[in-house]
Amino acid sequence: MSIFRRRTGADLPAEQSLAMIARTLRVLAIVASVGLILWLLNDLVLELFVVAMLSLLLRGLGELLAKIPRLPISLAVAIVTLGLVLLSGISVYYRGPHFIAELQDLYEKLSPAVASLEARYGSTSWGQYLISHLRTGAKGLEGPAVSVLGISFGLISTLVVVVLAATYIAAAPRRYLHGVVLMFPPETRAQVSRIMRDCGHALQWWMLGQAIDMLAVATISTVGLLILHVPLPYTLGTLAGLFTFVPYFGAWIGSVPAILMALTVNTQTAIWTVCLFLLCHLVEGYLLAPLVQRRTVDLPPAVTLLSMSIVGSFYGLAGVALATPIAAVALVVVQEAYIERARGPAENTDAPNNPRYSDR
Repeated sequence: MSIFRRRTGADLPAEQSLAMIARTLRVLAIVASVGLILWLLNDLVLELFVVAMLSLLLRGLGELLAKIPRLPISLAVAIVTLGLVLLSGISVYYRGPHFIAELQDLYEKLSPAVASLEARYGSTSWGQYLISHLRTGAKGLEGPAVSVLGISFGLISTLVVVVLAATYIAAAPRRYLHGVVLMFPPETRAQVSRIMRDCGHALQWWMLGQAIDMLAVATISTVGLLILHVPLPYTLGTLAGLFTFVPYFGAWIGSVPAILMALTVNTQTAIWTVCLFLLCHLVEGYLLAPLVQRRTVDLPPAVTLLSMSIVGSFYGLAGVALATPIAAVALVVVQEAYIERARGPAENTDAPNNPRYSDR
């Protein structure tokens, strides 16, 4: 028998199966390597992701500004950055002390409400569980002035580095992206460049959607709390808007201080406050979210919740807050680097008709 034999048709499925197994093993190795990097570098990876998000935000705003007076894009990005820094500084200078005082007042007013709930429902098992968590959350508001004054120099310097790095990247992104693309083999550089571009679009639209949701929830809740005569409406509305940044859980957590504060007025006001936040979530979930999600990555709820759990295990609360955009980027990478490649060109003929591609 000759040691050489001609390949038959029966050999081709076996070779294809081996190729598929090899490709799957490569993907698993890449995922394991990424997980190891996330675990080892920890804060650095999260900081780089924040830099990427901020640079995309500055770039998008800079492109809008550059269209009006025909400014160079680098100058437009610099103007946007300077404007945002000045606006933040002015807000902190004039509104910061008042906001901190209101947080302190909020804590002092919520403490009797929690004590009243403890006296009424403390004998039940679910009441003890709920009250323990309410006390834990309320302690986070205790002494906010001390916490703000105790911000370390390291945190401020990190914030400065993040803003400067994001500004430089936003002013000339191709220079930095080209350096990243060159790290890959020549035959994959076009695909890597396209994936990075699509990830940038996904993040930009996600940030736009979150900004709209946060502004809508903050505005509706503040106006509603003013109408209901709930104390500290501006602070409670601001907190509700900020918590909306975290999908699913954040919006409901943000409503808890307002409902507890409404209980200090009367039960009827608390019921109307619950209805108010239900209205906020209906507007945000059924009116605003569908308009934005048409242009961004559609994340299934299970993927969002799992990403919050996994990323949160790496980075804590900061990871929970940034888990959704990280999952959106990961979904784009998996979709374009693995799934579409595994399908083959014949099965991807409808890709140009996909809104995620055609809208760009």
